Amino acid sequence: MNEPVRLHGLLKDLKAPDADGRFWQFKYDKWARADRDKKIIYIEPEKADTSSSSQLSHEVGHAVLAWKPDWSSRDAYIRSACRDEGAALAENIRTREVVKECLGIDIHLTSAEEDAMMEKYYELLSHPPLNLAELGYFFCERNTVSGGEKSYLDYYGEHYDSVIGEVSP
Repeated sequence: MNEPVRLHGLLKDLKAPDADGRFWQFKYDKWARADRDKKIIYIEPEKADTSSSSQLSHEVGHAVLAWKPDWSSRDAYIRSACRDEGAALAENIRTREVVKECLGIDIHLTSAEEDAMMEKYYELLSHPPLNLAELGYFFCERNTVSGGEKSYLDYYGEHYDSVIGEVSP
């Protein structure tokens, strides 16, 4: 397995300065997220170590993807945002598997329906390359945003509406 090498590459990416000389920072906050503009990954301080590890791997998945939102339509934006969630979930799954294999510790997933997420991941992985958009949409349909009860689909739809202007579905 060359996953540890790949993980080392991700950490190298996070440690490297950007064009402006800025480095990624890690901070605690009330909800987990990756702020690409400020280059800060936040995780929740009151979580168990395994949950913090899971959150961190998920947010690293967001941080290392060069995400470009698709503002061409509400649906296109939601799907592009869900693709970003797919990248985060895939990183969370790969990290979980490496930690489990190397240390015997299950850090679980930062996701509801963990078994369904794993099943979908392996289903998609059996037809390479991994379809991050499909994995992410599957995730977005079944999960709520950190710090709330709103689904990711609703959250991203409302974000689009707030930026572009409300559009009838």
